[in-house]
Amino acid sequence: MKTPSISSFFETFWQDKLRFSPTYATFCGVHQYDDEVEDLSLKKDRERKNWLQAVYEQLETFPENQLSPEDKVSRKILMDDIKLGQKFDPFPLHHLCVDQMMGIHLSFLSLVRVHPFKTLADFKNYAKRLKGHSKQLTQALGHLKSGLKKGWTNPVRINELVIKQLDDFLAMEPRKLPHFQLVESHFSNLGKDKANIEKEILKVLSSRIIPAFQKLRDFLAGPYRSGCREGDGLCYLPNGEALYRLYVKNHTGLDLEPEQIHKLGLSEVQRIHEEMRVVQREMGFEGTLHEFFQYMRDEETLHYDTREEIVEHHKELLDRMSEKLPDFFGILPRNEYEVLPMPDFQEREAPDAYYMPGNSISNRPGTYYVNTYEPKTRARFNAEVLAYHEAVPGHHLQISIAQELDNLPEFRKRSTDTAYVEGWALYTEKLSQEMGFYMSPASRFGKLSFEVWRACRLVVDTGIHAMGWSREQAIRFMTESGGLSSENIGVEVDRYVVMPGQALSYKIGELFLFKLRRMVESQLAGDFDIREFHDTILSHGALPLEILETIVRDHYSASLEGSPERMSNNQSSETDAFVY
Repeated sequence: MKTPSISSFFETFWQDKLRFSPTYATFCGVHQYDDEVEDLSLKKDRERKNWLQAVYEQLETFPENQLSPEDKVSRKILMDDIKLGQKFDPFPLHHLCVDQMMGIHLSFLSLVRVHPFKTLADFKNYAKRLKGHSKQLTQALGHLKSGLKKGWTNPVRINELVIKQLDDFLAMEPRKLPHFQLVESHFSNLGKDKANIEKEILKVLSSRIIPAFQKLRDFLAGPYRSGCREGDGLCYLPNGEALYRLYVKNHTGLDLEPEQIHKLGLSEVQRIHEEMRVVQREMGFEGTLHEFFQYMRDEETLHYDTREEIVEHHKELLDRMSEKLPDFFGILPRNEYEVLPMPDFQEREAPDAYYMPGNSISNRPGTYYVNTYEPKTRARFNAEVLAYHEAVPGHHLQISIAQELDNLPEFRKRSTDTAYVEGWALYTEKLSQEMGFYMSPASRFGKLSFEVWRACRLVVDTGIHAMGWSREQAIRFMTESGGLSSENIGVEVDRYVVMPGQALSYKIGELFLFKLRRMVESQLAGDFDIREFHDTILSHGALPLEILETIVRDHYSASLEGSPERMSNNQSSETDAFVY
């Protein structure tokens, strides 16, 4: 029998991955699983792990020296991902399946926003998915119950936030639930079938979803509440220090010690504060830097008045940015994006903004969601840096270009390597100043405010999960070190608690990208082409940082002969490899 090519193997892997992740398939524009949701049982999880081990063993049979350069990269990425994933296997993370950011009670609502609602079959598939979601809620309840017995529980505050979200759902009639509201606007596609489908969806909500919410809420507010862990960090869980180190590796792609990252964060905060003092002087504010932060937080003229004003301002900024993109990028995405207010069921506990990728297969545009909750607490001077990070030239540009690359297997096009994806978006915040934006001192303060916020994350994330910091310690450090509003700081710290290590990826990735760029610039001098550099970075999908460095060195090989030691090999306790 003829041995399959590695490209066909990658395609088989991708199809199997979608089979295990039916909602992810819908996000990717593949609709053959539109009536299914993920099975959260331990049995299904074992099946998935066995499949990944088989994938790894099959990849070993492809001789590396017979592969093209791009196939070598794909093989290494997939094998490394599987091996790192297996290191998480001893940790019962399913016991932490409910939180205020990505808990199973919320993640279904993200699916609703991409599920198709054009035909009768689409609506029937949605009703089946709702039934499946009620089963997921029951499975999650079971995981929480067993976690309570084993000492694997959420922190007290996180539990209270989830209870509040469930109380909000339970206070609504079925018609008012977002599970119905997000679908209702599509009923015009149904014609004579509208009444039956509407009745079916409402029945599932009232007979299955609401009772499942109630059971989950009663358990969280009852037995679980008294068993929640006191400390916020992973270090308060069994062998939590080792688990956190895995998250550090997972989100940065580098072998960095938490203490090393913590030190880097403190150094970066100090450096950025010096730049902020320059802006303070430009704005004529006398006093301490901390007093300047408080002034920027409180000054009413620097904030919005209405929800609508927030959305329109972001649209205007991005329109101007789009005109400048061809001067800095040779490759531009074909897929478009839209700017929308964040859904009201999510806005209170959510950050200022986020991006939901579009889909190149179904031509679904990317969506930049801006938080319009309590507009008078939203600073106008933060709008530029937010928009450039989340839309263009940040997430939308990078993610859309990756999806549209023809020479990569699908799993590479959809890669979400955190340090690359978030590092790129943070890199573009600073790049945007080179492009001629942030013309006012206030907007430059906004850019620096967001940069110091990302530097604070290095300190706070490691502080919480490796050093046992309390929520109050983390909030105090961020309040004293940056210009975010108190509302945003609280939401952010709660986010770091339930997404350990993810907050490290921004600064680590950005510093790495700038170091790569300086390496190339120093060798090419006047021959350096910023468009060529960006196209090199963006034309291989999201990559682990050490592989990205190899690709950049290979692309500029003639010019980089005798260049400095590889950055990704520097494992010392010093931070020189990352400092500007």
